[in-house]
Amino acid sequence: ETPQGRFAAANLTFGRTRIGQALARSLDSAGIKQPPLVIFLVVVAVSVTVPYLLGQVLAPAFGVLGVVSGIVLLRLWTGWSRARRKERFIQQIPELARVLASATNAGLSISTAWVVAEGEMEEPAKGEVRRLNAAVRFGSPLEDAMLALNERLPSREVRVLMSTLVVSARSGGS
Repeated sequence: ETPQGRFAAANLTFGRTRIGQALARSLDSAGIKQPPLVIFLVVVAVSVTVPYLLGQVLAPAFGVLGVVSGIVLLRLWTGWSRARRKERFIQQIPELARVLASATNAGLSISTAWVVAEGEMEEPAKGEVRRLNAAVRFGSPLEDAMLALNERLPSREVRVLMSTLVVSARSGGS
């Protein structure tokens, strides 16, 4: 078995743990594409190495401070990345609305319009629309998929767009 295959298997196993699932959700919402196991190993390495060095040089209490700071820095980094990704998505909302409106004005259903939007949008909107389309393909109602998008990227702008589209879908309009 190749090293890549062993790493993929280890990453899959790690992804099934509670920590792995939480880290994967956090990285996904922040738009970070690194495997959760890589991030976890980096944080563990830094959280072990820095405290060890601080404990050797200064005092053992600083070792504990190093572990806590590693966890805090990871949370700050993912939070900052999540906020940056959400802002980029919000900036794409007018273009997303234009693509959806053009597709529905051309006679396509709202579900098909989302598929068209997936092909025309750039990241991060493309990834979010891809997730929405995948949920619909796997049997989730379009309304639930749109509401899930609103939950992943909570903001007033996203809420307004998704609410408008949900009302339109419920009324059968395009």
